[in-house]
Amino acid sequence: MSIESIGTVLALAALVATILIVIAFSRRSASRRGSREESIAPLRDVTLYPRKLLTVRERRLYRRLTEAFPGKPVMVNVAVRSCIGTKGQSDEGLRGRLANLEARFVVCDEGFRARAVFDVCTGSDCQRCVERESRKAEILAEAGVPFRVLSLESPPTRGELLRLLPDMGGVDRAAKRDSHAVSDLVSDLSGRFRVLVSDRASRAQ
Repeated sequence: MSIESIGTVLALAALVATILIVIAFSRRSASRRGSREESIAPLRDVTLYPRKLLTVRERRLYRRLTEAFPGKPVMVNVAVRSCIGTKGQSDEGLRGRLANLEARFVVCDEGFRARAVFDVCTGSDCQRCVERESRKAEILAEAGVPFRVLSLESPPTRGELLRLLPDMGGVDRAAKRDSHAVSDLVSDLSGRFRVLVSDRASRAQ
């Protein structure tokens, strides 16, 4: 075979290879585009809307929490893995234990560190809810985060919440100190006013 014939064959082979590569790339792009369109297509038949994060009774409990712990951020529907940190080597088993665990309410400190976690019980038997959430309670307790289950049938009062978490009452104690300070100031001003009135009465005589 002459050199010219070999060159022609190589040129044809290169052309065929180029054509095959272009065809394969086009099919791959079409496949990706088709998959993307299929994933979007179901949304065309569904009406999307913003849903409420809390029910009416849960909103009432949320207000109780904000009243009991003023100045402390209260978050809703938080993944438990966002509430705790780990030190040391990565533990795949721990990740598995944390998967799909969610906290209904999380009371945070001013630095948005989780200080307490609350779940809700829709029925009257909260003990059953506690037993069902035992794995969550165990993990949070290990991290030093208190966990409680609250009843939506009879939500706790502000005082009951403070008794559940006495360490979280710092803001409340500060408010009491401020109240005492105001009371002392009022008493001092009242005493000075009485002295002033008595002095004027003496001069008038």
